[in-house]
Amino acid sequence: MWDGSTGQTHPGYWLLDVTGAEVSGCEIVPVCQKLFSAEAEEFRSENAEILAMVDQVDRRLAGRGIWTMDRGCDRKKLLERLLDKHLRFVIRSTGERAVIDRRGRARSVVEVALGCRLRHQARVVRIDKEQEKSYELRYGAEPIRLVGRDEQLWLVVIAGFGEKPILLVTNLKLRARDSESVWWAARIYWTRWKIEETFRFVKQSYNLEDIRVMKYRRLKNLEPVMNFVPVNPMESARVLQSDWDSKGNRESVPCRISQTVRFTRVLSIRATRSALQG
Repeated sequence: MWDGSTGQTHPGYWLLDVTGAEVSGCEIVPVCQKLFSAEAEEFRSENAEILAMVDQVDRRLAGRGIWTMDRGCDRKKLLERLLDKHLRFVIRSTGERAVIDRRGRARSVVEVALGCRLRHQARVVRIDKEQEKSYELRYGAEPIRLVGRDEQLWLVVIAGFGEKPILLVTNLKLRARDSESVWWAARIYWTRWKIEETFRFVKQSYNLEDIRVMKYRRLKNLEPVMNFVPVNPMESARVLQSDWDSKGNRESVPCRISQTVRFTRVLSIRATRSALQG
């Protein structure tokens, strides 16, 4: 696998992680984590691993929470499982998926996005590496359906973060003319960024990839300790969390890591390769 932090190739395993957080809060909580190898005897497929974790978490939460995932989870099997279980989700799209637009035509997500009217505007400030950067955004939403499914979904299009717009597929109940409801879907996805920043902080602070356990089975046994690594609740993660609204108002506060959350609103699932050596 490629290790972006060192620019080198290392042996490693897949790490599947589910983390919970509030959209407007600072607390996060590790929910579930699993280390797996494509060469293990019990391995069937990456999709099977992800679906099994969704089912495991849902059995405990009974439909509560909103699942948010990055482009690596833009998969037909996962979308259909979430719809079948009536679970709410916000998933970033690759843009390549074929969907049915408002006129009943089969088109790619990118093609639908090109015709989406970005009727709303917002100004946000994103904090990256302790540096603030301001963005002027335009956003909107278009109704879509998956091919072969009857459920109405929404494609949320957000332009202004880069050359290409962010494309989000969600089954939340939105209204295209209501800026607040469309903005809510965007904030849910950005909560995932907060989780990513905190995960990066914990990994770097405790050198979680510098582990000398050499066997796959021993790494799997050590993985729960990695997931619930003890963190001083008074230690600041040095990550700033910004509360954004559609008018661009913002309040930045230091974000602390906590092991408990009273109510989990967003569930972020990550399927990444870890440079844990075996």
